[in-house]
Amino acid sequence: MGNEVTSSISLYEIAAIIGALAWLPHIIKMIRAYFSKAEIRIILPKTAEIGFSIFGCIFNTKIAFSTKNKDIVVSEIGIKLKHESGFEKALSWQGITQRLAEFIKDNTTTYPMEKKQSVLAIKLNQKDIEERFIRFQDNSFLENKDSLQIKLIKKISYLQKSEKMSELTSSDEFLDLISFVNHSFIWKAGKYTLEFIIESPEKFILKDYKYSFELTPIDIDTLDKNKKCIEDVVEEVGKVIENPEYKVEDIPYNWVYPSIKKLS
Repeated sequence: MGNEVTSSISLYEIAAIIGALAWLPHIIKMIRAYFSKAEIRIILPKTAEIGFSIFGCIFNTKIAFSTKNKDIVVSEIGIKLKHESGFEKALSWQGITQRLAEFIKDNTTTYPMEKKQSVLAIKLNQKDIEERFIRFQDNSFLENKDSLQIKLIKKISYLQKSEKMSELTSSDEFLDLISFVNHSFIWKAGKYTLEFIIESPEKFILKDYKYSFELTPIDIDTLDKNKKCIEDVVEEVGKVIENPEYKVEDIPYNWVYPSIKKLS
């Protein structure tokens, strides 16, 4: 007959097991949170702001971010534009404005209290819907424009010292910059699809990130008139450098506001 082994669990051990089981739901919740992905949903207003200036082609819009499952840090936001002709262009965020509050004076005038933020990163949390006004521009355009702009500044400095500022608008540096900016005009009449591209150090799921809008021939004519405004702006800069007391003229750019539709 073999040896018979019997064992019994002490009250202390039973209490330890019960205590461990009490923590089980919390542990399961922590495990689920660790392995679950954040879900980011993009919500856009009914219209966006589209422009063209010395900064190139511009797409501005308010964006509301809704986040589920966990908080997440967004390190990059871009958009991919595709015209119905097949032409594509990528724009990246260049600036963010967060509206904190609004103050009304004399029951008539509204003054927004806004905070401009760096575009290094933003944190989205589950508790609130985060709203931002984001400006999207073409990084490659801005880099190339800066090099031409530096050459123009050097030329202006030379013309100022030699008292030949009247030659500014006929100089190669002035004409090269204006030509480069004007040739960067990408807007065309027709339908565009708009896709948001978001990057984060963490894995996530992106919802409602595809939209569409349409530009009319009238919209294109409106934006095309900004080419003359760009020349005027550069000329104004030269006049200020020549005479610091010169009163700069207000040169407003034209903007268009197409309707934005979410794609299923």
